[in-house]
Amino acid sequence: MVILIQKAPAYLLILFLFILGSNEVVNAQSEISKRIDNANKNVITNPEEAFNIASEALSESKKIKDKKAEASAYNTLGTLYYNTGQYNKAIDYFTLAKDLYATVDDIKSEEYTLKYLAKSFEALSQNDKSIDYYRQAGSKSNSSSNKNDYTFRNAKIKRKQGKKVEAIQDLEDELQGNSSLNTRQKVDIYLELGDLYLGEKETKKGVELINKAIETSYEDTTIVSTDSITITTLNSAWQIYNYNGLENLNSEVQKKVLDKAIFDNSNSVSSAASFNLGQSYLESDPETAAGYFKFSAALTKDKPKGKDHVKAVERLSQAYEKSGEYGKALEKYKEYVLLVDSIKEAELTTKLYSESLKDKYQIQESKIAELELKQAQKEESLRIQQNTIIGLVLGIVAFLLLTYFLIKSIRQKQRSNMLIQLASLRSQMNPHFIFNSLNSVNGFISKNEEIKANRYISDFSKLMRTVLNNSHNPTISLAEEIKSLEIYLSLEHSRFADKFDYEITVNPNINKEDINVPPMLLQPYIENAVWHGLRYKSEKGFLKLDLNHENNFLKVTIEDNGIGRKQSQELKTNHQRDYKSTGIANTKERVRLLNKLHKAQYSVHITDLMHDGKPNGTRVEIMLPTDIDTND
Repeated sequence: MVILIQKAPAYLLILFLFILGSNEVVNAQSEISKRIDNANKNVITNPEEAFNIASEALSESKKIKDKKAEASAYNTLGTLYYNTGQYNKAIDYFTLAKDLYATVDDIKSEEYTLKYLAKSFEALSQNDKSIDYYRQAGSKSNSSSNKNDYTFRNAKIKRKQGKKVEAIQDLEDELQGNSSLNTRQKVDIYLELGDLYLGEKETKKGVELINKAIETSYEDTTIVSTDSITITTLNSAWQIYNYNGLENLNSEVQKKVLDKAIFDNSNSVSSAASFNLGQSYLESDPETAAGYFKFSAALTKDKPKGKDHVKAVERLSQAYEKSGEYGKALEKYKEYVLLVDSIKEAELTTKLYSESLKDKYQIQESKIAELELKQAQKEESLRIQQNTIIGLVLGIVAFLLLTYFLIKSIRQKQRSNMLIQLASLRSQMNPHFIFNSLNSVNGFISKNEEIKANRYISDFSKLMRTVLNNSHNPTISLAEEIKSLEIYLSLEHSRFADKFDYEITVNPNINKEDINVPPMLLQPYIENAVWHGLRYKSEKGFLKLDLNHENNFLKVTIEDNGIGRKQSQELKTNHQRDYKSTGIANTKERVRLLNKLHKAQYSVHITDLMHDGKPNGTRVEIMLPTDIDTND
């Protein structure tokens, strides 16, 4: 290896060393990043450990000149000092971080730095600097919620500075021109504005805004969040009203909220409102106050060590004392002392436990290592189980997919078969009509009525051409179908002019070009009306074809005043009885297939008409859906 390196060109050696160095830098950066993340996780739970880790990370980042990691370490150290109230020291570290972020691209971390600089200066009452840094943080933020918070903080600082008019204007502009405010932000602005207006003696407007804050606090989507916001709002409203001497209004508002909370079965809000009402009546009417404090304590008794319950018990003791019920006052005060002692005992136990952790660390370390080994074994076992389950799931999914495609293929074949059957049925022509038409031509020729024969053949040819062309299409326009029927009826009328007249009526609101219908679906029923109803009638009959709209259907009515189906059947010859009408049979089958194929509701309803108890023709009602696509 050494010989190869010695014989290699110098630039290859430089490249090799550069790659090794780059890898070392990348690994070091990754390690520093992990350390900073670890420090951040310990900022609250173990600040001393977090400080040591962040200091080491800072030293390492400076060695490899990693400015981004260095700035992150400064942020962590600044946060630790901020949490302990050492704001000047925090500002020093955050300022170092800010200067570094000006040279590296990390907008989110830079926003964090600027925000905590603003909070640190605000804690030191250096309001102008705080406002400036909140503004800078807002310019870096991609979160509309954060921007809204920064604007609100600046308005509050301006109020502290005595710039109340400017603060009011900023808050009102935020309300009017910002649609991204969440419920909490709206409530905060309403409360702040209400307090400002009350301070300016604009009582009506101030009260309106405080009440608006309470109403808005109910707008949050989750019950837990809504109760939390409502309670905070309610407590703030109580303080604002009480501070401004609006005791009667304060009680009225708290009672309204209490009534609503009881109706909504919200114990937490009911407890807060009851406590506030007890506070309001404590001096003026201690007996009434006691009732409210007692109700609040009862609602919070499921959390006996919670501060709300402890406060309610304490105030209840005071109310009993002020109302002269010293026995009850003493009883509640003892209860209060026990609660406070138990809380202090729990806090002391926690502190002692925390101290003992350091002494027991070596013993626990071996236990942790053992647990980690067992956990690793358990995870490996779970991983094997998961792989097995994944394999089974994939197998089931594959089976379901195969079944799905198989069923889909079968349905496609069934659909294709139905389409072929429909096409076959469309291409068939009623042999009665062709045979009888040819006989009519023969009759005209035998009578030397060449003109009639020629006209008949010409019209018959048009109809045949239309029928053959349309038989290849699943649907045709209603206009084309009506044209075919007009030619057909014209031919039949020329043969049986002495037997019937006819009329075709179409509702003028029907757009014949926009509606599509299956071709030659109506002709067999018209042919039946002529050949089996009107042809045998002793006097001249009448055939009416009516087309109308009914909901999403085209309703076609074919009505004749012929001899009726029963008498027609009796007049048939033996040959006619044995012959099954191809046209009607085909049409019934087409209707069945169309309904099955398109899940539609094509229907044919035939009614025998009577007059004075005697047959008086037949009515056929055909319903054709107009809201499906049959062009398959």
